[in-house]
Amino acid sequence: KQFNVILDIFYHGIKGDFPRMEDVYTDYINYLADKIRKDQSEGIIRRDIDPKAVASWIGGTLDGIGIQLLLKKDKYQVKDITSSFMQALEAYLQNK
Repeated sequence: KQFNVILDIFYHGIKGDFPRMEDVYTDYINYLADKIRKDQSEGIIRRDIDPKAVASWIGGTLDGIGIQLLLKKDKYQVKDITSSFMQALEAYLQNK
């Protein structure tokens, strides 16, 4: 459901129905970056990564997954794609 909301906001932003889209996106990136910093301070996530860069990477990936889902409705395996992304993300972020 949350993913559908993100897609809806993205769509309305493209149409120009949501002039504060940049503010919403910036708030979203800052929120994720703050969560990453918190996990870094607790030793869960590596300290050598840039939280804003990772937050942007996550946001960009979700945007891309959303676009693919819209374009390939019948042949798109959302669970496979998101699972693969989450595995890659965890491997990259994990503090070993």
